[in-house]
Amino acid sequence: MTENQQPPQRTGAWPTEPVDLDAVQATTAERQAEQEHGEQHARLYAAIAWNELVLDNIRIDLANQPNAKCARNRARWWIRGVLAQLDTVLKEGDR
Repeated sequence: MTENQQPPQRTGAWPTEPVDLDAVQATTAERQAEQEHGEQHARLYAAIAWNELVLDNIRIDLANQPNAKCARNRARWWIRGVLAQLDTVLKEGDR
C-alpha cells in the first residue's frame, strides 16, 4: 500500500470514534489566522517587489545614459521627482 492509500474498510462501516467539535472550531480559527498571516506576507512581498521594480527602472535609465555627466544629471532629475512626490504625499496626509 502506498502512503496516500487508506486501509480497506468494510462497505457501510462508520468511524467508531466521536469527533471533537471544539477541535474543529479551533482548527478553523487556526486556518483563519494562517490566512491572515499569509495575506500580510503577500502584501509585504508585493511592496518589496514594487520597490525593486521602481529601483530597477532607475538603474536601467541611469545605465543607458551616454556618459557620467548625463547620468549625474539624470540622477538629479530622479531625485527631484521622488522628492516632489514625497512632498505631495505628505501634504495630502496633513489634511
